[in-house]
Amino acid sequence: MNVDAASASLRSFLTSHPESEIAEQLRYLQNNGFGKIESIAALKDVAGMETAEAKRQVHFSTAWAQRREQDEALHDELERFIEEAP
Repeated sequence: MNVDAASASLRSFLTSHPESEIAEQLRYLQNNGFGKIESIAALKDVAGMETAEAKRQVHFSTAWAQRREQDEALHDELERFIEEAP
């Protein structure tokens, strides 16, 4: 999948669900096979969000909660590795 497809898919979803919350929009994108990066790009493109806000929305969303835990664990492991390196 790609960013353009994610944006088009989100636009289509919003046509039939104009009052949807961002959490619903992110769940929709995830359920349709789009990843975190594509979801961030779609929010930037369709909702006009700044990059930092789109990243925050995706990272802290319920749709990506399990992935967030994995990402944070990896981040913590990398920090420990760097700190322990000679």
